[in-house]
Amino acid sequence: MLRSGSQISQRISQALRLEAQLARQAHGAATKLGNADKKAGASFTMKQKGKPYADKPVAKGKEKKSTGDSGSQQSAPFTARTRYALKNRPDVTENHELPSRRPFGVIQQIKPLLKEGKLPDAIEMVKKSPLSSQNVVVWAILIQRALDENKRELAWSLWNDMKKRGFSPSIRTYAAFFSGFALLAKSSKEVLTVKQLQRLASVWEQYEEHIAELKSAGHNSHDPTVSYVSPYNTYFSILAATGQHERMLDLLSEMDKDGPFAPDFRVYTTVVAAISKREVVSNGNKLVKDPDVVQAENASVIKALWNDMEDATTRKNPKYRLQIDSFALASVLRGLMKGGSEDRVMALQLVQQYVNLDIPDGNLQLPKDSKPTKTPTAKGEIQPTRYLLEITMELLSTMGPTYLSSCLNFAQKIQSTPELRDIADRRAFEYALDACVHLASNEQAVSPIGTDMTPSQQALSILKWLVSESFKDPDSASTHPLYPQRDTYNRVLLAAWRCKDLEAAFETFEIMTGFTRQQFQFSIRTKAEEPGLERITSTKSKKNIVDPDAQSLGYLFRTARAVGKRGAEKTMYSIFEHYGGNHFFPSRYSSPSEKHRSTYYEYVLADTMQETLMEILSEPMTKNQREVLRSALEKLKGIKQNLKRHADTMERDVSLSRAKHLGTRTRHV
Repeated sequence: MLRSGSQISQRISQALRLEAQLARQAHGAATKLGNADKKAGASFTMKQKGKPYADKPVAKGKEKKSTGDSGSQQSAPFTARTRYALKNRPDVTENHELPSRRPFGVIQQIKPLLKEGKLPDAIEMVKKSPLSSQNVVVWAILIQRALDENKRELAWSLWNDMKKRGFSPSIRTYAAFFSGFALLAKSSKEVLTVKQLQRLASVWEQYEEHIAELKSAGHNSHDPTVSYVSPYNTYFSILAATGQHERMLDLLSEMDKDGPFAPDFRVYTTVVAAISKREVVSNGNKLVKDPDVVQAENASVIKALWNDMEDATTRKNPKYRLQIDSFALASVLRGLMKGGSEDRVMALQLVQQYVNLDIPDGNLQLPKDSKPTKTPTAKGEIQPTRYLLEITMELLSTMGPTYLSSCLNFAQKIQSTPELRDIADRRAFEYALDACVHLASNEQAVSPIGTDMTPSQQALSILKWLVSESFKDPDSASTHPLYPQRDTYNRVLLAAWRCKDLEAAFETFEIMTGFTRQQFQFSIRTKAEEPGLERITSTKSKKNIVDPDAQSLGYLFRTARAVGKRGAEKTMYSIFEHYGGNHFFPSRYSSPSEKHRSTYYEYVLADTMQETLMEILSEPMTKNQREVLRSALEKLKGIKQNLKRHADTMERDVSLSRAKHLGTRTRHV
């Protein structure tokens, strides 16, 4: 049956519509299948700023149905709710058994394992995860944890596994890797082996190649989020800990003078600190260990580094100009202070030039022929810090007799200046007490301007000021920065002994312990018993009382003997009896260093007490009292013999330990 033309055209239109409908259905099925594949871990990238993200996941059961339009479908904007949903998807939860398909999810899964100390399980999970869900950050976390647990071979294995999987270390990865080994080199009892140092040198060569690639690629713009020279800090720490100071200085000299690959103030600070601690220098094929030679060479190198730091403040590109700050200046001052007298004078001149301090002494002004500074930093622009105050006081106290008065005058200025008083601590004033001790034992020393007090009286005055400042609130006095410690009191007692000032010694003891001298009446008891003295707590609470040690009582005994008053000597012996022999001659110590430090002062105390008791025996007394004193003399004699044997053994052990220590540090030089 023949059909008309209109019917044929109608049938053709129906067929075309049916074909278009089938095509739309096929396209919708393919889209759903693609979304299902991407559901576990799709990567989301924003095409342009302000434009929506592509491949946005849709919650289950809420897929947008196809409208049949032939145009491409545009995703909804990427909102905070979507970001929260991504972070808490099933593939990134802690209890999910299968590895995540995204690096962020893998990190979220291994964090609980690392927190529980299950590093092998975390490594196994990362290795089982797809390669697309790994990146350099994931492997860096594992490597850092292995180094924290001192598993060096495992860290090397993870480093190689990371590179085998095609992940190239970034600047931060290199810095973290070297940082882990730097901490091991500083704190671990085992020295890094030659093989490990060779491996680190190989990794350093890889880092240099990475830097060369960045330079060739034109990475010369300043990125504040990335420090291209941060691995230098950590690798320099490794070289310094293993005695490779010359290698460190060579690498520093090879760095760019300007630009993002030039050394920053952190690099300079690391190098200066390492050089100031150097104990061995090389002279041709010989290694020199003489402390005077080593310190002089270190100061010379630090001067050269300071000149480089000043040059770095005038770099052409303002982005990379260094600004001398308190940290960089403090490291240089600490290094110069260990040098000779000229080096310490230079350190004081730098303080006068850069720090906003006015040391009250005209002798410390810069010489007229001094070279002008290269830095744009204005004179006195650096504000004083607690550490800078401490270094300045230490410099003045070690400069020699002519500078001791400057130290005490500067201490008085700190006391009278609220801005300086608020940042000062007891360490700064302990150097002022050291100056008092030097004044008392040096006839060439000049007394401070405007005072007629003896050095012991000045030391006692400083101590009273520290006590008055720190005990304004007795309940929190022990946490105050100016709170005097036992070493602080011992410095004052030392000054009193040098000046033969018995009154200052007794007053220091009373402030220190809360006792009064009248409470100690000399009596020879036939059995060990404590007199039950009560402490004075009107100005000090019990927790703030500092009991004397062997060093303190030794200074008190020697002061009494220097004055020649037998009554004072008997008072000191009564103090010894009150605390008991075990307090001053303990059988146990908190650490070997404490035992090493206390041996000398314990021996001096025992020797001084022995001389005192022998003189007291010449006085009339009962037979029982004489037997008690003779028994005490025998005990002191035995204590001296034990201390002498310990000192000889300790000196031999220290010599062997020092030789071994220097040997392990110099075999890599």
